[in-house]
Amino acid sequence: MSCGTTILTIAGLRVSLCRSDCPDRHLVSDLSLQVRRGRVTGLIGESGSGKSLTCLAVMDLLPKAMRQSGGRIDLTAAPGPTLSPCGCFRGRQAAMIMQNPMSCFDPIFTIGRHITETLVAHGLNAPRHTQRIRATFVELGFEQPDEILAAYPFQLSGGMLQRIMVSLALLLEAELLIADEPTTDLDVIVQARILDLIDQLRREKNVGVLLVTHDLGVIARLADQVAVMQNGRIVESGPVRDIFSGPSQAYTRDLLAAHFSLYGRLAGEGRA
Repeated sequence: MSCGTTILTIAGLRVSLCRSDCPDRHLVSDLSLQVRRGRVTGLIGESGSGKSLTCLAVMDLLPKAMRQSGGRIDLTAAPGPTLSPCGCFRGRQAAMIMQNPMSCFDPIFTIGRHITETLVAHGLNAPRHTQRIRATFVELGFEQPDEILAAYPFQLSGGMLQRIMVSLALLLEAELLIADEPTTDLDVIVQARILDLIDQLRREKNVGVLLVTHDLGVIARLADQVAVMQNGRIVESGPVRDIFSGPSQAYTRDLLAAHFSLYGRLAGEGRA
């Protein structure tokens, strides 16, 4: 599939609480956006605006207290038809990097076992992929892949675990990568490495990326399009350059002003 074609379509998404005493409490309302192959769509907004819930809904990982109560989530896979509703394409076609990678690993299993069980769960013969697993780990900066595969999650740093999550996306050849605050609590050197890896996936593997972050500098660096969320709704969206240079909503202007006051002017205005 060519770069720029749509990989993910979210149309009218609504996420609600599963409580009889407040059946009309919607945490995400009428949300629509697209992610294209080889492109990065940024999702920004203050904490609690519904960004992470949107990501979890796409991956069919919403907490039990919540449910998708409306809308459509379609992933256009290659080859094959559009797959809907959500939940039927997690893993082989869509992968997610979470802001707290430790929560994604069982502390009693080695990294190698996590990798093996993930591959088997998605219909791949893990022993046949041994060399590919090692090569992928080396590609992601692990000079001694066997040591990493033998390690337990608690023996590794957050940045290492983030890279392992990226490796799973590579091994499963996911066409869509959802990155929810992937650089939170990482030092600036590790942040740069993770962002470089995401950009590498976009460029070399034609992966579509949905990137959630509070850091508008990251959006300026990586994203092509950006959507601004407030109180569970997208209030503004468009090319990064247009949104950053001339936002139409007061909320977006406030987000930009807060960022500029902390960090000064952004180093760039996004990729052309």
